Amino acid sequence: GGVPPPAAAGGRVRVLTGNPHLAVERAERRFGFELVRLYDCGTLDTRRLAVEIRDPRVVAVYSQTLSYTDGISDDLEAILAIVEAENERRSGAGLPLVTLVNDSCLAFCVLVHNDGRGGRGCLRLLDLAGARCTTPLIVTLDAHKHLGVDKGVSSCVGSPGTLSHLAGSVRVGAQPTKGMLVRALADLLLVGVDGYTRIYRELAEQMRRGAAG
Repeated sequence: GGVPPPAAAGGRVRVLTGNPHLAVERAERRFGFELVRLYDCGTLDTRRLAVEIRDPRVVAVYSQTLSYTDGISDDLEAILAIVEAENERRSGAGLPLVTLVNDSCLAFCVLVHNDGRGGRGCLRLLDLAGARCTTPLIVTLDAHKHLGVDKGVSSCVGSPGTLSHLAGSVRVGAQPTKGMLVRALADLLLVGVDGYTRIYRELAEQMRRGAAG
């Protein structure tokens, strides 16, 4: 999945999005794909997405959890359902699948609190997808904003096989040094999942108390 369709499909490959980070527009110029904005009040318009995604030139959908522009989160559950339905159709026809990218670079705290438990909504794409999902998934998170690691260290997580398409690809920007990566791994191992979750829940509680006066 996630492999661009042949040039015979006509025109540049397309990426569908709402109101994305400026880096996505830079990537459009750098790599030559066509970025198609489908936004409604800042979010990815799912009604238009359901129509546009049937274009065989579409290779990816870029969604956001807590966008840089205005702090809005796209409707991940609805977007995933649309992309999954299209990928089931493409899979049956032997066509390349559409990759769903979820930019969560600002959203670690949002992911902690929107875990789908206790009646809360879920903004964790990989959890929403489950094990039987056909759609190739990629989730990005800026580790340097949330996890106490060096500036410039980010993370990219994908469903099985998805990230293999990045092997040998052109990389943009400076690569972290081995020392930066060692410090990042040490931070992650020292604090752990439970530790980060506790920190962000305590932060939210302090903010609640402050707002209450």
